[in-house]
Amino acid sequence: MASVTPEQMRAFRDVRDRYVNTASPPVSTFIYVSRLVQPGWLFEMDAMAVID
Repeated sequence: MASVTPEQMRAFRDVRDRYVNTASPPVSTFIYVSRLVQPGWLFEMDAMAVID
């Protein structure tokens, strides 16, 4: 079974941190899966927004 390397995890965090408030980051979950539904997909993302 393949896994995410520490270098890949750092790269993910570097990109994520460009777009989120790192002082008060949103809740997030990182889960490795062996493949997604479409062979060309690199990631899948779900999002929820709340407007007050």
